[in-house]
Amino acid sequence: MGGSGAGCRAGGIRQRWHPFDPPLCSSVDHRGRSSGFASRRLASRVCLLKGCGTLFVPHHHHERYCSEEGVHAARIWRRWLADQKYRATEPGKRRRQQQSQRYRERCPEEPEPMSETPATPREGDPKDESGKKCCCHRPGCYTRFTPPPQSPHQKYCSVECHEAMRTVLVREKRWRQKVFDTRRQRPGSSP
Repeated sequence: MGGSGAGCRAGGIRQRWHPFDPPLCSSVDHRGRSSGFASRRLASRVCLLKGCGTLFVPHHHHERYCSEEGVHAARIWRRWLADQKYRATEPGKRRRQQQSQRYRERCPEEPEPMSETPATPREGDPKDESGKKCCCHRPGCYTRFTPPPQSPHQKYCSVECHEAMRTVLVREKRWRQKVFDTRRQRPGSSP
């Protein structure tokens, strides 16, 4: 996890930054005024996308990913997770069965002599997932796992994923609290 070299997976190039370089964000906004929180340089952080681990300097407090490729990969992961959740529901299972039925009607196979077990898994055969039914909630992590009986609502597949998400969520909570406290202290502002 050295400096900010390459971006997420797609190899997008990020600007190299050294701790002794001047801050990347300007202390004056486009109208020439000092810009409160934005005038401070944000601390470098690690890209949240699993498998990336690039150290980068964010331009905004809520940036989680080191590049546009990382944002795109996280968007694809969120869509995948939503699909997995939907397919686990009864309407999702029914719709998937209807989809499979339409496919079988559209592409009929020629009948083969029945054997005990096919040599290769066939389309539509359940994959051997050995009961793993939960998906990790860290962006970019496609790992499925079985939660232990003592914590059936576990959201992360490993301690690494849990700590990465915890770090981000705690940082964002502190930032929201800081903004809320600042707004409450201003004269004339409503709580």
